[in-house]
Amino acid sequence: MSSEPKTGLPGGLAPEALCETWGTPLYLYDARVMQEQLATFHAAFSNLPHRILYAAKALSTLAVLRLFRKEGTGLDAVSVEEIELGLRAGFRPTDILFTPSFPSTGDLERATGLGARINIDSLSTLEKFSGCHGSNTACCLRLKPWLQAGESSEAVECWHADSKFGIAMEELDTACEIARSSNLRVEGLHV
Repeated sequence: MSSEPKTGLPGGLAPEALCETWGTPLYLYDARVMQEQLATFHAAFSNLPHRILYAAKALSTLAVLRLFRKEGTGLDAVSVEEIELGLRAGFRPTDILFTPSFPSTGDLERATGLGARINIDSLSTLEKFSGCHGSNTACCLRLKPWLQAGESSEAVECWHADSKFGIAMEELDTACEIARSSNLRVEGLHV
């Protein structure tokens, strides 16, 4: 058996040497693979105008966030702390979409104060947000349409009506009335 270090990592890096240098546990991420995956997404939507938002909850190290910012993505954040990390990584506030589940009024205030775009996924959050904001304040609405693909006997549900994420289609009139009466500007729909 050879005593030479294994070099199965990109660039011929030896895992043992990296662990000796940096300690353990040690996590390595290949930027090239991330860039290739991003290119796959862009290719899939190449016939449509689009902008990809990286989900900070997937991996929120500053190096990874900076890589995706450099690649031109926006950022999807589910917590105020992820917004703050995104800002530290160099994202502009308007490139960050805050998509929380059941946020507190304080989180909505902090996110708005940091300049992030707000994505609202329930009537209760919309009411909470509209109670503090108005005067043409922008927000997005996350919807949960019930859709199925295929014929009824072989249909596959694509979105489930009982999902906890999003405003149901039967609630849409109420959501529109809340936004209208509070003078909120709905600038995007998220499905």
